[in-house]
Amino acid sequence: MSDKPGEEKNEPQTPINSGITPQTVSSQQEAKIKDLPALISMTRKSIGLIKTYDRENNPIAVGTGFFVSGNGRMITNRHVFQDSDHAEVQCQSGKFPVQGVIAEDSNYDIVLLSIDMGDKTVTPLKFNNDFPQVGEKVVVIGNPMGLEATVSDGLVSAIREIDPYGRVIQITCPISPGSSGSPILNLKGEVLGVATFQLQEGQNLNFAIPIMRARPLVAQKGKLDSITKINFGGSTLVDSVADPFEKGRILVDRKEYAGAINFFKQATQKNPSNAEAYYYLGLCYKEIHSYFDAVAPLKKAIELDSSYAEAYCQLGITHTFLNQQTEAISALHRAIELKPDYDEAMLHLGIAYFSNKQYDASIKVLERALSIYPNNDQAYLFLGHNYIRTEQYEKAIRVYKEHLEIKDDSIEGYLGLGFAYAGVENWKLAIVTLNKAIVIDPQRPEAHYLLGFMHLGNDDLESAQLELRILQNIKNANKFASDLSSAISNYRYYKQKSQYRYQY
Repeated sequence: MSDKPGEEKNEPQTPINSGITPQTVSSQQEAKIKDLPALISMTRKSIGLIKTYDRENNPIAVGTGFFVSGNGRMITNRHVFQDSDHAEVQCQSGKFPVQGVIAEDSNYDIVLLSIDMGDKTVTPLKFNNDFPQVGEKVVVIGNPMGLEATVSDGLVSAIREIDPYGRVIQITCPISPGSSGSPILNLKGEVLGVATFQLQEGQNLNFAIPIMRARPLVAQKGKLDSITKINFGGSTLVDSVADPFEKGRILVDRKEYAGAINFFKQATQKNPSNAEAYYYLGLCYKEIHSYFDAVAPLKKAIELDSSYAEAYCQLGITHTFLNQQTEAISALHRAIELKPDYDEAMLHLGIAYFSNKQYDASIKVLERALSIYPNNDQAYLFLGHNYIRTEQYEKAIRVYKEHLEIKDDSIEGYLGLGFAYAGVENWKLAIVTLNKAIVIDPQRPEAHYLLGFMHLGNDDLESAQLELRILQNIKNANKFASDLSSAISNYRYYKQKSQYRYQY
């Protein structure tokens, strides 16, 4: 993709005649790696967890931002605020409301926020406006899945041209939902880019917008707008395209699904025979969790093109969310008939069978999926759930471990593995495993509930009572606390009964 009109042409290019190779860059920086803990300690206080909410104060999404001034200016991704009414930032200094938007750039999916920090101040991060060297060591500090201040490191694997962003930085650092807006740091603690998107088709293909794109925003002192004023349906790039279908595709690439819906509606009105427009319209409704609205356009796409495997797949997933498992299974089967090695369809067919309590059928599909795509962490997870339901605990242990090898921060994986260990009465390993889940999310009621039962299995009444007290202080955990309390009462009763029998 060529430079956009009006952009500066003097951007630093990736050096090719400097005599420095990726290997020498890497070796020069290895000496600095011993300072990584100090770098993390120095920079993480300048990074915050962003939580967004709707009008009823229901949580919508999480993201990451970093401060670029001492008085609360913060850079992050625009898409973090999709469908949001208000937001807050949580960092080492405390919890603060997002006051508003100072400036935004829809072409590069970045926004400058004002955070109401009261009398608190922070240390802003410094920018490095050069493109990094390929092979350079980098660090990401973010909040994947809401797990605060998670650190991952890796290398710059390429500088690429990717529509619609232009030149971007490809990195090997793992990132997940919640990492959006995280700073990509060099070993001096300088920001090189903003973690923005992944390519779903590949493994570990993660990309950052160069921080130089944020320079014009940081310099602005414009009027403060509410985050509800962020216009996800329009941008210079979108406005420059005439065809509504192409406008919608640009927004889908940015995961701005709500903003894309009207463009795909226009595309279907413009050309009622455009199966792809109906497909994307349904996909967008599904992605914003408007599942009932997704069904009709996906069915229309199939009516126009009976060989549209992707439409069958998305229709099946939508039916699963609507708890219409028979319809889901039928649509997903058809997707696989059209594309026999369709990994997404196989995974969701396995999930649909599981939801419909057809465990043997689910196992068969998921085992086949894993024989073709052995790195599908979700397939391992649901295969483990199936083995639990069919009391095949040893097999469950094996596949949950495979799942956690790929996704080591999976609470569901640790909960399942702990339950599987309980199935073979290995209480100690169950306890160790469930404690790992609690480290990830200390407020997860299922983890404390299961851990309480494991302690009873291990004849440790005191620890089970501690888990009960924790549950009693967790919001909306009353049912878990009540069930664990009943189990503790039963445990005491049978223990006393057995002691009396022994004494007699």
